[in-house]
Amino acid sequence: MGAFFRTLLASIIGFFLSIFLIFLDLAGIASGTKKKTVIKDNSVLIINLDKPIPERPSDNPLKNISFLAEDFKLPLSLKEILDDIKSAKDDPKIKGIYLQTEFVQAGLSTVNEIRNALIDFKKSGKFIYAYSEIYTQKNYYLASVADSIYVNPNGLFDFAGFHSEQLFLKG
Repeated sequence: MGAFFRTLLASIIGFFLSIFLIFLDLAGIASGTKKKTVIKDNSVLIINLDKPIPERPSDNPLKNISFLAEDFKLPLSLKEILDDIKSAKDDPKIKGIYLQTEFVQAGLSTVNEIRNALIDFKKSGKFIYAYSEIYTQKNYYLASVADSIYVNPNGLFDFAGFHSEQLFLKG
């Protein structure tokens, strides 16, 4: 009978402890505390486009729960990427952009928007360097705005050219 009450008491304590921890986690989300990024002098903005690029940021209120895996990070949206490039253009501490384009997982219109933002960034007189181990059409199109384009000596360059297909229906 004593073992039953010990197990019951441990279960009750565990239940209230888990409710308390969930409350603390949700309170942290609700407070909206974000880490303030400190930018040092002569910094370079690194743009890594290795994840799919959604058009707008996720509005999921539970996206920043701390007990999720640390590796899990939502990809930057197109709006966030464009805002970051614009902020880097106006920030005197940022001297340039380092662009990594392994596999750009976005449509051509999204790539064109990012490219136009990079062209506008270059008007500030700051540099852009691009690096990739594999250049495809979209990767190279995006990197073509850079001052210098680097590829791994053992890398690939796959450029077949742009094309269009039309469906022909007889009659």
